[in-house]
Amino acid sequence: MNRRHYLALIGTSLGSLGGCAQSPGDGSATPATDETTPSPTPTDGSTPTVDRQRVGIAETVSVDGTSVTVSNPRVRLAIPVPGMHVLPLTTDVGQFVVVDVTIDGSPAAELDEAFGAAVGGDRVQESTPQSTTTAGAFGVPFPVGDHDTAAVRWTPGSTTVVDWTLPDSVRATLAETPAFHVTTFESRVRDGQRVVELAVRNDGGRDGQFLGRLSFEGFSGGELVSFAVPNDGSERYSGRPGSVLTYFENNGGETLTLQYPGVDGMDSVDHTVSVDTETGSPASTATETPTVVDQ
Repeated sequence: MNRRHYLALIGTSLGSLGGCAQSPGDGSATPATDETTPSPTPTDGSTPTVDRQRVGIAETVSVDGTSVTVSNPRVRLAIPVPGMHVLPLTTDVGQFVVVDVTIDGSPAAELDEAFGAAVGGDRVQESTPQSTTTAGAFGVPFPVGDHDTAAVRWTPGSTTVVDWTLPDSVRATLAETPAFHVTTFESRVRDGQRVVELAVRNDGGRDGQFLGRLSFEGFSGGELVSFAVPNDGSERYSGRPGSVLTYFENNGGETLTLQYPGVDGMDSVDHTVSVDTETGSPASTATETPTVVDQ
C-alpha cells in the first residue's frame, strides 16, 4: 500500500470534537525488536516473507514513508463516541484499550481495519478501533482474559505486521473487569445551585474508572461524569457536570437520566425531580434498580 492510498483511507489529522477527561495509563516504552527482516516479494509464486515488527508502546514506526505512533494505553469499560446531535456511550463484549494514535506527527482522524487488537500473536476478530470524542484517541476492543501477550496491531500491507506491545500493567488490567452499581442518584439544591449526587459501588475484580452520561428527555447533548472507584469499595460524586443542569433548569426538566456501563452492558437509572410550589424545595425519587438499555 503506497503512502497516498494509505492516507486516503485513514486520514492524517482531526480537529477537536470536544474533550473528555480520561485517566492516562502506563505509557512506558519497552525495547523494540524486529522479528524478521523485510524481503522482496518473490517472483516465483512462493509465499513472501512477512516483516513482523514488535515494538514498545509509544514508539514510532515508519512504513512506506508513513510514520505511526501508538501511545498512552488505558483500559475502559465504555467510551464516548462522536455523534451528530448526541453524546453516546458504547460498550463492547470485552473491554476497550484506549490509545492515542498519531500519523506523521498529527492526531489520526480515523483508523480502518488495518488496525486492531492482537492477543497470543493472533489478530482479534471484530476489533477495529472506534473513534472517541478526544482527538486522536481510539478505543480498541480486547477480550477479557489473562493474555500472555497483547498488542495493538497495524497491518499496512500483506507483508508487514507491526505490534505495539501493551505494558504488563495494562495486560494485567485486561484480566479482570470492574462491576459498577449506582447506589445513589439524586439532585439537590445546595447554596442556591442544583447539584447531582452519585454513589457508585464496584463489586468487580479490579479498580475501575466509572464513566456515566447525564441527560434528560429532549436534551440532545449530555455531559460525562467520570471518577475512579476502588475494587470492593464505593465512591461518591457531587457537582454540576458541564451545562446539563443549566439546560435542565431553564427548560423545566423533570427527569434526569444517568447512563453507564453496568455488569451486562449499558444500564440507565432515572431520577425524577419535583418542586414544592410553596417552599421551592426539591422532592425527588430515584429508581432502585437500574434498567438495562438495548445496545
